[in-house]
Amino acid sequence: MSIVKEEVGYSANTIIGNHFIATEGETLEELKTMVLEAVNLAFENEGYIYAIHELD
Repeated sequence: MSIVKEEVGYSANTIIGNHFIATEGETLEELKTMVLEAVNLAFENEGYIYAIHELD
């Protein structure tokens, strides 16, 4: 996953299989939460639900 410090906040993006996942947050903690939400949304049709410790 690529994480970029923006002028205000942070952004992150990655490709996992055929899923492009991108999100942003004002702080690194918020970005972590948003990444988890984005990953879970990307894989919800396949029945996967991840916890934050699984993404580290």
